[in-house]
Amino acid sequence: MIFTTLMRTALVLLATLVAGIPCHAEQTIAIEFTQKDCHYCEVLDRTLNPLIAEGFAVRKIDVNAAAGEIKGTAKSGLQLAATYGVTQTPALVVQTYGDDGKPKLNSVRRIDHENVVGLRERLLAAGVHYLPPAPQTKP
Repeated sequence: MIFTTLMRTALVLLATLVAGIPCHAEQTIAIEFTQKDCHYCEVLDRTLNPLIAEGFAVRKIDVNAAAGEIKGTAKSGLQLAATYGVTQTPALVVQTYGDDGKPKLNSVRRIDHENVVGLRERLLAAGVHYLPPAPQTKP
């Protein structure tokens, strides 16, 4: 029973991250706006990638992506950045989605990413969806 629930949650989260769209249960995700050849973006990635592997729901968006290149939207990376008020990279914002899968009004918040120390705790405090990996069992 618990394993089935965990697997269902993991599959929903995986589908959410792969498809780039929110799942149909209220959840909060972090969105990283980044671009290639950006030193500070790479520094933030070195901190975020282990957190993503740990189970945090983080969506990465390249601001230089053309319209139609980003899964789940027809907007370009710059259009999405403008939607969230992002004017420089890297930027890390948090968005809450309702049960209907649509963004909730006034739910966008910026996360301080300049000091990467304590980023995990700031993501947790912001309510970013976190699904820890299942413990490994020995066969």
